[in-house]
Amino acid sequence: MHDTNDSRFLAPDGALYWNEHGAVNCRPHAPGEGTDTWIWERWAQISSTERIEAARAGYVLACETCDCITARKAAEHGEAVSRG
Repeated sequence: MHDTNDSRFLAPDGALYWNEHGAVNCRPHAPGEGTDTWIWERWAQISSTERIEAARAGYVLACETCDCITARKAAEHGEAVSRG
């Protein structure tokens, strides 16, 4: 399971965003604010309260794209990949 404070899974400002389907991304990997994708998929920043509630429920919120990039790099180097 990922540490929710692990910098590999957070934007430099620590912000995470999600859409109405449950996809989670950091600012660099989320759709551009105001774009059709942002609007139609109802992307929004995850509040600190929402993050705490998710953690209490056992969910680890992390950028899915950063997670995949990190896992791929680890696999390329023959490292074990632990995914939350």
